[in-house]
Amino acid sequence: MKFFKPFFIFSSLLILIVSCGKDEDQEAPDPFTFSETQLLQMHNGDQKVWHITEFYEDYEEGIKSDLEACLLDETYTFLSTEREVLVEHGQTSCYWTDPEVQFGGAVYTYYPESGDLFLDFSIAEGKGTSTSATLWILRLIELTPNRMVFANGVPENRQRAVVFEVN
Repeated sequence: MKFFKPFFIFSSLLILIVSCGKDEDQEAPDPFTFSETQLLQMHNGDQKVWHITEFYEDYEEGIKSDLEACLLDETYTFLSTEREVLVEHGQTSCYWTDPEVQFGGAVYTYYPESGDLFLDFSIAEGKGTSTSATLWILRLIELTPNRMVFANGVPENRQRAVVFEVN
């Protein structure tokens, strides 16, 4: 009996130490990083057409942007080769009732070593001698074959966000 008690205590301590050591050494994978294989969902290895279905001022609080309505009729084609996005602007304008020109668009940058993907997303219009343009840099935080979400802010407090979906 004397042998079992010290052996039991020693074994329990050893298991506890080994278990704790593994938890501290292993970091949880970042859920907001993506592999090249996962990115195929974005462009199908060639190109894929997406539409904006939601545009948020504050994603965490569910507050939509005033600009959402002017983006819902646009088409975004994500290309695999140039890492660019072709934009077909819709009829609804963002800044003027009848702009002479709508421009702006999107370009994405992928960092394979970290798995981060960022979207430079802009809205711009011109009328006469006036132009208005806004640019956001957003990080990919969700990717499925039919839905992508790009947002800025920290994971606990996402702010501006754009949601793309396939029709």
